Amino acid sequence: MQDSEIAAKLAKLPTVRTVVRGVVNEIRDVEAHAVVVRSELTGRDRRVPYSGIRGWKQRGSNGRIRRALARAVGLPGA
Repeated sequence: MQDSEIAAKLAKLPTVRTVVRGVVNEIRDVEAHAVVVRSELTGRDRRVPYSGIRGWKQRGSNGRIRRALARAVGLPGA
């Protein structure tokens, strides 16, 4: 999935919810190559590159939100 496709899908969503904890994350900004989300739990903004959403299975920071974003845009297996 291309960055532009991910951006178009995320631009239509106000929030995404993490799978395990059920935390709501507000979509604050949809950029050309990343999305900025604010966690209801922490109140902090996180910038998540689309490459991280595509590679949501890989270990790394923001794993739960990357999976939630992958599910929201319809990536297989998320």
